[in-house]
Amino acid sequence: MSLLPPILLRRLAPRKRLFPTLFLSTGLALFASSAAAAELHCEQLLTPADLHNALGEKARAIVSKPSGVVQETGGRCSRLFAMGQFDRFSDELILMVSPANSVDSAKATVERMANDAKKYFGFSRPAIGDNAVHYRRLDPLNDARMGMHIHFSVGKYVVELTYHNVDDGKRNKFVIESKELEPLATLLAKRLR
Repeated sequence: MSLLPPILLRRLAPRKRLFPTLFLSTGLALFASSAAAAELHCEQLLTPADLHNALGEKARAIVSKPSGVVQETGGRCSRLFAMGQFDRFSDELILMVSPANSVDSAKATVERMANDAKKYFGFSRPAIGDNAVHYRRLDPLNDARMGMHIHFSVGKYVVELTYHNVDDGKRNKFVIESKELEPLATLLAKRLR
């Protein structure tokens, strides 16, 4: 038997909590829709059709998917592009877009990348975005993979565009020369402005 009056006991009794459930389901729906909107934005940033237009007929069967490395929310994008099936032993184009704290921070990030890249071959500083670096290097974990890299900043965004050319004998190469990445990077910079 309780010492509290019955009216107070009724008020303190557990109730069906409609509001938290409604809030939670609405919150999850909003989260899902914002994630879908972010993914849609990332899908539109660089499309397989853009690659086909820039690279020609050799890029006719390009497919794209989120890489799964980071969630595509809050201005972050992480996309993979490949010819046909995705497997880790095939050529692939990787697009990563990350927000920085400020325009100066984004430029400084690319500047640090450029300082590190001076030791690699094909080093150049193309006029793409606010600050850019372009270089080639062997993959440190797999010497059968050549990486062609363009990193640049646009406003508060840092963009990394990398093509991995795998010496595997497959007929799935869609970037032959490193300079073929520059029109794609220029297109990305224009779309991020």
